[in-house]
Amino acid sequence: MNPKMPLRETPHPWMLGPYAVYARNLHVARRVYEHARAASDVVPFGTVELETGEVVDWINMNYGVVRQGHGG
Repeated sequence: MNPKMPLRETPHPWMLGPYAVYARNLHVARRVYEHARAASDVVPFGTVELETGEVVDWINMNYGVVRQGHGG
């Protein structure tokens, strides 16, 4: 590792409902969470690019989980 290279800020995983959102702060995480929930496609993970140019990843932790009494 080159000690002169700047450390990249690692986003914090915020847990919002069943979603893990990897954002720099809770405000950004909430915006991405709302965007992911509003999406018409049901997918296990995704990336949202905000108008600021920031790219934020999210994961739906419940994707593929069959709840007891709901078809399984």
